[in-house]
Amino acid sequence: MRIEIYVDDATEPLQVLRPPERFALDTESLSDGQHVLRLRAIDEGDAVSERVVPFLVQNGPEIAVHGIAAGDTVSGEVSVLANAYSSRIGDEFEPVRIETPAPIPTWAWVLVLAVLAWGAGYLSQELHDRVEVPYAARSPAPDSAGTAQSSPAAPASSMASAVWAARGERVLITTLTKRMSE
Repeated sequence: MRIEIYVDDATEPLQVLRPPERFALDTESLSDGQHVLRLRAIDEGDAVSERVVPFLVQNGPEIAVHGIAAGDTVSGEVSVLANAYSSRIGDEFEPVRIETPAPIPTWAWVLVLAVLAWGAGYLSQELHDRVEVPYAARSPAPDSAGTAQSSPAAPASSMASAVWAARGERVLITTLTKRMSE
């Protein structure tokens, strides 16, 4: 049995192997772009099987394009940003060469604004709940005549604790009542 290796539309095999065997495909001699690797297996009875493997060669500089994409429908003047960069073994890495300045995507702005709005709402609600109770607890309750009681007010922290204790008691009673009725 033998395997013949072809690249693209070549009529002569690049290599002939006796399986199983590894081979090196040198893409330096190929132009950048789409190519096809064809492997043709032939057994002792001359039965033939073929496998086709499409691949992309990119030995040259990388090209980045922003402002237009494949399949876009455009009209009028379109602002397009093009950038190219490459690197070889032993080159000093410079990130500036591969950074293509592009605007922040709209979805990122929407996500940031949604998180900020949620955070502001949450913070506002938490502050409202914490500030509302002490001020309500500090004001003395009016007596039956409609005037404020003249007794000295209790400290704000103990009044707030009493309010929270009353709320807790209501929650406990409501929960127990629901469980007993089930």
